[in-house]
Amino acid sequence: MTASDYAPTPVTGIVAMPDRASGTVTLTWEPSELPDKAIGTEGITEEIAYAVYGGTIAADGTINGDNELLKGKMTILGAVRDGETTITLPAELNKDYVYQVYAYTVCDDTAPSGFETVTYEELVSGYPESKTFTGYQSKPSDMVEATTKSQIAAPGAPQNVSYSYNRDTGMITLSWTAPADAENVAGYRVYGEYNTDGTQVEVTTDMITGETTYEYMVPADSTKKEFMFQIAAVVLDPDVPGAEIIGTKSAPVTVSTEVPPPNPDAPTILRYVFVEEQEPIPGGDTMRPHGYIRLYWAAPEIGDKETNQNITAYTVMLGGKEVGEMRKQTDGSWALTYPETYDGVVQDGTKPFEAFYDEDSGEYCFVFDCTEWMIFAPDAYEVAVRATAEATVGDKVIELFSGLQETVFKIAYGNNQDTNGDGSADNNIDKDNDGVIEETATLVNMNVAIDAVGADTELTFTLSSNGRTVVPEESITVTKNEDGTYALSVEMGESVTEGLYALTISKVGYTSYTITDVPVDRNSANTPIELGTATLYVGDIDGNGYVDGVDAGLVERNNGKYGDISVGDVNGDGSVDGVDYGAVERNQGKESIVVKYE
Repeated sequence: MTASDYAPTPVTGIVAMPDRASGTVTLTWEPSELPDKAIGTEGITEEIAYAVYGGTIAADGTINGDNELLKGKMTILGAVRDGETTITLPAELNKDYVYQVYAYTVCDDTAPSGFETVTYEELVSGYPESKTFTGYQSKPSDMVEATTKSQIAAPGAPQNVSYSYNRDTGMITLSWTAPADAENVAGYRVYGEYNTDGTQVEVTTDMITGETTYEYMVPADSTKKEFMFQIAAVVLDPDVPGAEIIGTKSAPVTVSTEVPPPNPDAPTILRYVFVEEQEPIPGGDTMRPHGYIRLYWAAPEIGDKETNQNITAYTVMLGGKEVGEMRKQTDGSWALTYPETYDGVVQDGTKPFEAFYDEDSGEYCFVFDCTEWMIFAPDAYEVAVRATAEATVGDKVIELFSGLQETVFKIAYGNNQDTNGDGSADNNIDKDNDGVIEETATLVNMNVAIDAVGADTELTFTLSSNGRTVVPEESITVTKNEDGTYALSVEMGESVTEGLYALTISKVGYTSYTITDVPVDRNSANTPIELGTATLYVGDIDGNGYVDGVDAGLVERNNGKYGDISVGDVNGDGSVDGVDYGAVERNQGKESIVVKYE
């Protein structure tokens, strides 16, 4: 006979239920059973006790990974007696736990050898004097995991952390912008140096709310020459009142209290140009336009600033966010890098970004893929370039950052078109770099003939971005030619940008005629667009797009009355009669026409 002959069956059906509000995990399981050999054996009771072992799961998946003494092991957390099959254990917030349960056939020292002594931390109800019992141990249960982490995701790191130091007052001022996923952020906490035990000093006593700055006063008796800070965003835990979920900390910034050189000056943005290429749609031979914007700038003038000579990087910003960086390499060349927040392509088929330095002109260039960065007409987008310089302070090399350009610079899709690839704008020129081209609006001309027999009612021309955004009337001029055709002149500018449009021609009491996919661009501005003949059928009195029995019925009911087309006078002679009824009957079944421009 061995000890296992007296052990209970292994524990099954173990379930872990965390309660974040109370800071506990409750375990339940199915009762184990005693083997027949244990029943009636001297020194063996018929009681089954249970001991719960557990530990925390580290980020690398190990158990108790932050405890060198217990690493890889589970420790006993508690026990229950008299057949109890549930236990509630304390659990810290925001940790992952793992548990196993062993069953024991409780015995005394007169039982056959092989039993174990179990020592546990908490007193078991009904056994106030003892934290031990003896018994035969079952095989372990399966492991079960529980987490006390919130289902609310921790926020990302605050961005654009910067600082200033006032040597006269000893005040360090930190500033930052919200994380990209700033939803539900309640405030921020500021952290400083690490202690010798690896913990980090929290500089802020209270959470910073309502602002993204923090002032730290350097102690007057401090001999330190550097101070390190990190910022973390905080969201409130919805399950535990007053509990905070601390987000990813920002990259550390180190503030030196030594006197550094001045920051470099901002680069000078020179211009931008737009280039459009025809590229195949993935998986087919169909071509589509793909736009790129090239932004050019020059290094700051050296002047009397040494830091302007030591520029090591330029950071390009779009809409206040960093989108790319040109950094000087050890061989003197410049290479393009990306910010940590860059998530890859937005749409299949986009080209990699491009950036280069032209030694001959001394100009730097960053290329925006308009599809990748979602730069679409007619919006204008603010851009900026920041310079980074290296300087030596004490025994350390630090980075100094310029400000941004004093004058806001905007780019827009289709503006400053570079048609010959020389890096200069040829068409659609935005002279003041505000993203608007009203200074050089271009006219696109169209010709169309109208076939509409009947009453002379108002003729309307409506131009829309293929049925969506309607072009303002003041952007379209309509002229009737001597031969009865119509000439339309569309003024491109802020309200009308390059693209495909739909032209709808309508008359009161007639069906309409719509021509889709009419190209309005610089190319079509060179030669008038011939739209052919638009046929409108008289008799659509109720304006539903069809000539039908409803229209005929209206004419029949108003026979003999005087009025205009609204009461059925479709031939415009001032009265409703059989001639009008006949015209409507002849056009029965006619409807508004939609054709595609070819």
